[in-house]
Amino acid sequence: MERPLRLGGRAELPTGERLIWSIADGRRGRRWRSILRARDDTLLSALLLETDAADRLSRLEVASAAGLLTLHPGSDGASLHGNVVDDDGIDHIAVGWSPEHVVLSFDEPILVAACLRMVTEEAAIGGSRHVPVQFVDAASMAVQPGEVVVQRLDEGAWRLVDPASELDGGHTVERTVRLDDDGLVELPGASSWPLEL
Repeated sequence: MERPLRLGGRAELPTGERLIWSIADGRRGRRWRSILRARDDTLLSALLLETDAADRLSRLEVASAAGLLTLHPGSDGASLHGNVVDDDGIDHIAVGWSPEHVVLSFDEPILVAACLRMVTEEAAIGGSRHVPVQFVDAASMAVQPGEVVVQRLDEGAWRLVDPASELDGGHTVERTVRLDDDGLVELPGASSWPLEL
């Protein structure tokens, strides 16, 4: 059995933002939390992701200057429900969902790590898998359906590509990451500490 993970830490993103995060495994699953700060320490976003014992989404909450986003799977297992609260009121959300779906943002290392955690054991080195996605944008609070191609490059390296961006003839949206022994995205200047004394 995998050891429970209970850590907090910090790291810098390649774009210069600073990530503060914590991860805590419990009886019902895992709770991931993070904040993203700009170089001038302005808070850009805050994220809470809860996954169940099978690494499936239980709840996602995102806060940014654009508003507050909450998402959770419906009881039917075929829909994702929630809302966005912003200056104009409340926008209710209901989008497609399945046990194979993930929520993802290429800019959020916590969501990237959670996505890869779900597919790690099923992907052989050199292989790839198409994963249905609901893309989340903290800056706009948009939730958009799509797909990501997840390719395992070696034991710890992964490439994620949005195939729709390749079809548009524009810039390909992709991210190549390496995971550490705890399954977290390796980032420059990273430090971590145990949550318990």
